[in-house]
Amino acid sequence: MEPEQNPTQVALYTPQGVSTWDTAEGVSAIKQTVAKGASDAQLAMFLQVARATGLNPFLREIWFVAQTGMIMAGRDGYLAAANRNPQFDGMETRVERDEKGKPIKAVCTVWRKDRAHPIVVEAYFSEYVKTSNVWQQYPSAMIAKVAEVMALKRSFSINGVVSEEEVSQTPYQQLPPSDEPPQEAVEPQNLPREDQYERLDNLLALAEQQGVITPKQRLTSRAKGSAFKTSDGLEEYIEKVAAKVKIEEPINTQGE
Repeated sequence: MEPEQNPTQVALYTPQGVSTWDTAEGVSAIKQTVAKGASDAQLAMFLQVARATGLNPFLREIWFVAQTGMIMAGRDGYLAAANRNPQFDGMETRVERDEKGKPIKAVCTVWRKDRAHPIVVEAYFSEYVKTSNVWQQYPSAMIAKVAEVMALKRSFSINGVVSEEEVSQTPYQQLPPSDEPPQEAVEPQNLPREDQYERLDNLLALAEQQGVITPKQRLTSRAKGSAFKTSDGLEEYIEKVAAKVKIEEPINTQGE
């Protein structure tokens, strides 16, 4: 008989393999950052989904949104899960545009070694476009992400999570009533940006390489960054991290 598994033990996937965090420390860090505001039941479900999908909360591959009760994942998380699967045999995405260069749809094809035919998914721009700045500035990249997420989910049966690109612009109206008072939704224009997460990652990686912080401190700092719900809050946090580790940001793509 196999020993009973502690329901709060967190198995996290890293590039070097699976590392098991200390029960109290791991759960506490997750509850204070990427699953902040989750009830005990919601936290338990979040941990189970993270284990089942192999998505790493500390790399922002999966997180919990208290306002909506949703467990969410990013495109990079789905791609990481696919890359860990030995049957993954590549992915190709193309965007079709009209005569003015505006995206019409994105088509993503995913191949598996154990299947005779690939999974092909189409995502139409008119069905997913949002009013946020990132969609206005990078329409082709965003609709490509939608197609890639759906294709990867179907190819590798990644269930129990949704992506930011898949949900509507006002998911709060679709939720059942909660016993807790509703939290104010963040304006789409002030959501954290991908370039900010990239800057934070580069900053922490450089700090670790120079011995300023430990690998554990890097993961903890990255998780704290993932918990910010606004671009302004994340920007302030990046500046504080840069000042604390006393390293000039190696890459700053803000505003490009």
